[in-house]
Amino acid sequence: MGTVARSTKENGGEVKGIIPRALIEREQECKTPDPALFGETVIVEDMHTRKRLMAQSSSAFVALPGGYGTVEELFEVITWNQLGIHSLPIVIFNVDGFYDGLTNWINHAVKSGFISSDNRKIIVEATSAAEVIEKIENYIVPEGRLNLNWDSEQPDKK
Repeated sequence: MGTVARSTKENGGEVKGIIPRALIEREQECKTPDPALFGETVIVEDMHTRKRLMAQSSSAFVALPGGYGTVEELFEVITWNQLGIHSLPIVIFNVDGFYDGLTNWINHAVKSGFISSDNRKIIVEATSAAEVIEKIENYIVPEGRLNLNWDSEQPDKK
């Protein structure tokens, strides 16, 4: 993530990193964060606070190739979208087929009736950086979401 933050800053973008206190020692860039290189770093007490603040300050979600944490956060924002907590674009950046297995599973879950075909459209796929931007800009909130009232849970992005 440090490389993504540096590149974003170098190209004029804004970066806001949110990290739980317990992870600071594990993340080299966070031990002494340089705002000029990495952007703003916000330290929070737990992962739940981190995810809530990420949702509140985001205009889209993009999953880069990653591990358990990436997939866990990806599915949480998908579920939040399905429940109507937010309606932000969700894109998986499928670099070199990294997410092929995941998209196959999602498509299988649709065919098996566990995910509606409308809710399949909550998450879109891109295979290049340019396509990620295009998918965000042209994202259409799918029909069939639950749109429940989450006034006390809203990450303030509708």
